[in-house]
Amino acid sequence: MKAYMLGSSAAIALASAVPALAQQDSGGPAAPAAQTDVSQTQLQDIVVTAQRRSENLQKAAISVTAVSNAQLVQKGVTDISQLTQLAPALRAIPNQGSYTSFALRGINSFSANAFADPVVVVNVDGVPLAHPTGAHGLFYDVERVEILKGPQGTLYGRNATGGAVNVNPAPPAFTFGGFANLEVGNFAEVMGTAALNIPLSEQVAIRAAGQVVHRNGYFSDGTGDDKAQSGRLSLRWKPISGLTMDVIGDYSHQGGKGPGGAIISRRDTPGGPLGDTHFIGDPWEGNTTPDPRYAALYSVAGFAPRRQGLSTIDNDYYGVTGIINYAAPFGDLALITAYRGTDIFYFGNTTAFYLGENANSDQYSGELRYTSPAIGPLKLLVGMFYLHDAINSRNPIETAATTLNNQTITGKSAAYAGFGNLTLTATDRLRFTGGLRYTSERKTTDSQSRLISGVNFSTFNFIPFPDANDGTLRFRALGDRVFKKVTWKAGVEFDVASRSLLYANIGTGFKAGGFFIGPEGSNSYEPETVTAYTIGSKNRFLDNRLQINVEAFLYKYRNQQIAHQRFYPAPTGILFVTDNAGSATIYGAELEAQLLVTRNTKLSLQAQYLHSRYDQLTYLSPTSISNNSTCPSPAVTGGFQADCSGRPLPFTPKFVVSGGISQTMPLNGGANLVLAVDTRYEGARWTQINYLPENYAQAYTRTDAQVTLNFKGDHWSVTAFVQNLENDAVIAGTLTGRNYNTAVGGIVDAILQPPRTYGARLGLKF
Repeated sequence: MKAYMLGSSAAIALASAVPALAQQDSGGPAAPAAQTDVSQTQLQDIVVTAQRRSENLQKAAISVTAVSNAQLVQKGVTDISQLTQLAPALRAIPNQGSYTSFALRGINSFSANAFADPVVVVNVDGVPLAHPTGAHGLFYDVERVEILKGPQGTLYGRNATGGAVNVNPAPPAFTFGGFANLEVGNFAEVMGTAALNIPLSEQVAIRAAGQVVHRNGYFSDGTGDDKAQSGRLSLRWKPISGLTMDVIGDYSHQGGKGPGGAIISRRDTPGGPLGDTHFIGDPWEGNTTPDPRYAALYSVAGFAPRRQGLSTIDNDYYGVTGIINYAAPFGDLALITAYRGTDIFYFGNTTAFYLGENANSDQYSGELRYTSPAIGPLKLLVGMFYLHDAINSRNPIETAATTLNNQTITGKSAAYAGFGNLTLTATDRLRFTGGLRYTSERKTTDSQSRLISGVNFSTFNFIPFPDANDGTLRFRALGDRVFKKVTWKAGVEFDVASRSLLYANIGTGFKAGGFFIGPEGSNSYEPETVTAYTIGSKNRFLDNRLQINVEAFLYKYRNQQIAHQRFYPAPTGILFVTDNAGSATIYGAELEAQLLVTRNTKLSLQAQYLHSRYDQLTYLSPTSISNNSTCPSPAVTGGFQADCSGRPLPFTPKFVVSGGISQTMPLNGGANLVLAVDTRYEGARWTQINYLPENYAQAYTRTDAQVTLNFKGDHWSVTAFVQNLENDAVIAGTLTGRNYNTAVGGIVDAILQPPRTYGARLGLKF
């Protein structure tokens, strides 16, 4: 894999700009059909609700990046795993099946099972999604997506150590209108998105929106595809002045074969320097059984030959949300109640071993908030939150050359929280804020693991899955625990000038502990915590044509929950467990800037510097990794004690720089042509905590370009686009096989970002 460095002056200019906030618009989700006159004389203001109130992004004294609907369309985002291209601080790592792992400013999670809680919580219309499998079929017809960086320990319903992604779908409006987009591209891509807004009266309006995606897989076995259908119906009722009532129902189906993987061959001599990445065969050919090197590599690791065409995914996501907002003289009241459900079915071998899941989950949540009017210099926000979640999951997992782990996971959680936030306006330019949250979360589980021996994986029929009681009972995991925590935040903000804000915050967050299937008495783990220090400044200069926002941050990350393989004495053997294995220090800085050079020329820049280091990272490994990793792992009772202290955290590239330019060219007759190019450089990073050379992802650049013709009349647009001009095989994440052999290497699968894609988009706005 090549790492393209920006050497020419033209490339450097591009690297100093990205169409991030500058490309946003105030027209909401109708923006895909661009307006005829897209020139501007000042940078546009963006309204966010990240602090549970509507405010100008430039006046929000917090770490937040806003992404508009137009940007989602421009980048072809249909899934949360694609958000990485829009925010330098966020890493969304696709995993097996419907799971997506996150890393945000170094805070990360590797858990991809039914026990896992998300480290970055996705909120839809203010409703937190309890599982990392639920964030699919959301990214169409939205007002904006807000990416909040750092622990969200006071204002949000579900505590999160890494941050939050707030998805704000477009609500019904009291005017008739809508839009439609049709996109076609290589890999047989066809995507249609549409929305229709209908006012039924002066008090009632409805909005219907939907999206259909069909794209063939990037790999020769058909994996890495995208096949989904989504729909949303919203109703808004305003019976009296100040009272708004919304009911939203949504459904999404995800089909196809699911993620694909390219095998990384063993590279470098054990303990030697890192070199280039080598894939078995063409990386876009993926799991090609005819390639003898591929079959030989599996054979070395003790695997039966892989069968092709087995991967399948059939997932349903759905929910109903009710929202009441009442603006009264005594203050504002907000009530959000919701039900969310998922039905998951996945089977495949992207992980370099056979793995399946058949799960269903149901969550019910409610949140009540009160915001007072200004009482002298004080303003108060208080609220209560409740969430009940239940999940039942079946997991057949290949654990040895002829052994299948027939695993059943059942779990329930009930979370309660009370929170408050107080703002003191000391002067017309100086404000202080403070927040507290008390959370109590109870988790229970009754799960079991059974072993089915003598399995011939080259002929075994996985579907339907084995019965829950098939196999020899390995052990039963019972658990009932309550996790309680008080989190807090303190901040100060100062208006240096009318368009310059200086702020500083200290905040804490925690993620509750949980369970894994293991021997009784040692099958749970403790909460992880983060203390975050930030200082930043947001500024507009040059008559509102230059924006420069900067922020520095320091995180103290404690008791990180890490999922990994561990060896237990006979008859237990190897298990996939979660430990509180890591504590780390993370610090860095971010810069977001944009410049309106002329009314038709816009430059923008996003850059992040990130330094991370494990103060402590020790865990028990079933095999020694000393030969191939820089982590010493001496033999101890129960396996090998890996010590990776001092290493950088996974998914923490030291530098990320994105830049772009947008140029509008007026045409005769009132039409115009818009040219946009942006590029992103991301430094090298590790992708697993074992620090094997195969889990080292090199630096890369990705360049996207598009040209849009906007017709006169503000109705039609035509766009031609190309993404990933370099066509590099960029590693998004890696999955180490169950039997990595340090003497001769082993199986490591790489989940890759998409190759070069191109196509055309037709937009209609009415």
